[in-house]
Amino acid sequence: MQRPIDVNTFFGFDRSRQRCYPLDDLLLLLERHQVAQALTVCLRGAYYDFVSANEEVIAAARAHPQLVPVATIHPGRYLGCLEEVRRCIGEGVVAFRFFPDLQGWNPSELHFLRIAEAIAEHGGRAILLPGGVAGWPTAIARHLCHLPVTVVLLCVGYGLLGEAMAAMAAAPNLACEGTMFDTPWVYETLCCEVGPHRIFFGSGLPARYFSSAYGMVQHAELSDEERAAILRGNAARLLGLEA
Repeated sequence: MQRPIDVNTFFGFDRSRQRCYPLDDLLLLLERHQVAQALTVCLRGAYYDFVSANEEVIAAARAHPQLVPVATIHPGRYLGCLEEVRRCIGEGVVAFRFFPDLQGWNPSELHFLRIAEAIAEHGGRAILLPGGVAGWPTAIARHLCHLPVTVVLLCVGYGLLGEAMAAMAAAPNLACEGTMFDTPWVYETLCCEVGPHRIFFGSGLPARYFSSAYGMVQHAELSDEERAAILRGNAARLLGLEA
């Protein structure tokens, strides 16, 4: 089994689902499915105090080396956001995840773009954004294409796959992950259209079934090199993780 690097995991209280996902449950699932490393975010930062949530995920990653801490920032607060970017990067954070779908803003707004530029300026490696809202892949490509960071579209489903591919064609730093991929030939199509080096493995743990996401990659008609890149190599290379 190719032990994957999972770029889409989280823990904490999900207010939209009214459900708590304890860190210990995530760790058990990662061990059960032999996930080598997982980018993870504390959901409290999406709804409440993102500073304390970032502190929590950084502490969790120090205690559990298989976790890669992902910080989050709510642009609506604005004051102190740039300072939090610098603090998190100084603590070793390599990626920042944003929740415009939960917080009521869109990726073309200036307060977010200033934060994204600060992430790039201070050495952040990746920005993770939802790609499952019509128009957002286009806006993300247009406004973030100049940044020297990898921008990963999360949870792109069948209905927006065409827009996502067009956005990736327009923005060389744009990539996507496969949590929501559930149709035949999706990985094969993406490899042909944008190349295997811009596709990441993501499961959506602990809210979604790991085997669904992993099986889509395993059963796709890919070369061994393409499969290895999607499951592990791309994340290791682009995000500076252990190979």
